[in-house]
Amino acid sequence: MNGAVLRYLRGALGLTAKEMAEGLGVSPSHLSEIENDKKSATMRLLRRYAEILDVAPSDLAAFAERYDAAAERGEIRAFKDKLGRTLVEDAIAD
Repeated sequence: MNGAVLRYLRGALGLTAKEMAEGLGVSPSHLSEIENDKKSATMRLLRRYAEILDVAPSDLAAFAERYDAAAERGEIRAFKDKLGRTLVEDAIAD
């Protein structure tokens, strides 16, 4: 999963990298490497991400696909603007 997606979702919920790292049980530097695509997140870590975000892992994956597709089309700014102030859960279900 694209690290930018994970970073975006973390930020959308107002969580700092330190808070997310603590919730995931990893160091902030390890989280930074994942969010900057220097390391891949394990399935266990992605499941934990989904738990923290309070969404199903399959919904997390679906959101990531939409995010990546928008990025490939050069429409990531519009995608983020569309999300605006909505809750991440609403965006995933959209």
